[in-house]
Amino acid sequence: MLSDVSLPRPRLIAAATAAAVLSLSASAQPFLSPTLFLGNGPESCIPQDPALAAHPGGGFQAVWHDGRVVWQRFDRHAAAIERGGGLATGFSEAPAVAVSPGGVAAVAWFDRQSGVVEGMVLGDGPQGFQRLELGAVDLGGSGEHELPAFRIGLAGGPGGEFFAVWQGGPPNAALFDAENGVRLRFSVEPGGGGCGDLIFQPAAAYDPVGDRFVAAWVALGISCITSPPFLAVHARSFGTTGAPLGPPVPVGTSWILPFTPGPAVLPAPDGGFTVVWNGAAGHNDVAVMARRFGPGGAPAGEKRVIADVAAVADVAAAADAAGNLAVLWADRAAAEAPIELRARTFDPALVPTSSPFLLDADPPEDGAPLDPAVALSGPGEVTALWWKQGAVFGGVPLDCTGSEGLRGRRLGLGGDEDLLLRDGRFRVSVAWEDPHNGGSGVGRPLPDSDRSGSFWFFQEGNRELVVKVLDGRAINGRWWVFYGSLTDVAFTLTVTDQATGESRTYENPPFTFASRGDTAAFAGLP
Repeated sequence: MLSDVSLPRPRLIAAATAAAVLSLSASAQPFLSPTLFLGNGPESCIPQDPALAAHPGGGFQAVWHDGRVVWQRFDRHAAAIERGGGLATGFSEAPAVAVSPGGVAAVAWFDRQSGVVEGMVLGDGPQGFQRLELGAVDLGGSGEHELPAFRIGLAGGPGGEFFAVWQGGPPNAALFDAENGVRLRFSVEPGGGGCGDLIFQPAAAYDPVGDRFVAAWVALGISCITSPPFLAVHARSFGTTGAPLGPPVPVGTSWILPFTPGPAVLPAPDGGFTVVWNGAAGHNDVAVMARRFGPGGAPAGEKRVIADVAAVADVAAAADAAGNLAVLWADRAAAEAPIELRARTFDPALVPTSSPFLLDADPPEDGAPLDPAVALSGPGEVTALWWKQGAVFGGVPLDCTGSEGLRGRRLGLGGDEDLLLRDGRFRVSVAWEDPHNGGSGVGRPLPDSDRSGSFWFFQEGNRELVVKVLDGRAINGRWWVFYGSLTDVAFTLTVTDQATGESRTYENPPFTFASRGDTAAFAGLP
């Protein structure tokens, strides 16, 4: 039996404190291994409020707070590369993280004691690794609004500049970098749409196609309360200099405070963007909603319900360069039921590519999964991270050695026609044609392991084609592809290396039972 001739890559997580990520087989309906719990933070019993950002070189950057603001970089195989801590202490909360297209990272957080949003660029430059005061926070102007949960949106641009937006009154956004520090402070919604200038639960993203930043938020102005208890969700585009590229655009409606989760905003490959949020599907209905916008910022379709939920839920979403999405949400099936963390994958048109699947739940002895975060971590895969809340009394954990902490999983973004192998690097698909009756279709994947899988054509679960990808780099510097057919129908097998975009196509003629081994299929790049 052929197997990899190089040493196996260890599937280990080497985080010292609190980021927990699992490697698992990537597929359209991901196989989910038991989650990993890494324990509690060194200065607090509960590390919480995780945030993630994709790294352009693969892997991801994570940040959380456990009495400090702590950041950790992981490679795409979930091994810790770099760790920092102590960026802020005491009353610091709501950390956010972003990575620029050039690979420079930045972190921002809110110091509730001083009422200031601070940031730090984790890179070279006169202001690199310096605490920067991005802006003082107005939590409601004259004090009529209380915002119990704070949130910061953060995105990195191509020149190493970072766009931060936070909740409250103006100014509630800033542009900063390692060379100049804070370059500009401004408001994302200066009276926009008659909603006033208070915003809540903002999110931010950089759109590389349109070379712009996009922000989304819940508008807090009284005039934005549409048939209570709903509030408006808005989005707006900004140039990399911070200049607005048009007025705020309405996205949909969300629930009124204090139960308003924030939206997620994701760039699309056509230069548009997608907003995902927990919103109002009807007067008494709650749902996870999504809406696409075109390159000019105009809606490219109607609001779409992508998950029915029983209550207002924490929502997180991430997309790959092709526009495939993974969406996470925390929900209760009924008023007294445990909180469940679920996920679902979608194609760029927001068509589901999987059924909803369970990531975590909260049996009484284990705590509730809250505050999910998710980011692209490699070709065709995302990493999800969440806070596992244990029992508390009067705000103090009952057991600092218990189940509180951060947990996570890795899952694939493949559609129901794709088999993802080798940590999601290789995407395999097959189209078939039956010479006996003229029928045709596409194969449906059945993942077996990270190295191999199969496809069924006619009857679910009845395998017709077996495929595996082996690492032969130690012998000839190449990745090897092998397949064997269990049918005589014609088929076209396509294997794509998502790290390079290179593809190989293999044809099987009609009335032929065939097997093949290609030991020069793909260059052995890392």
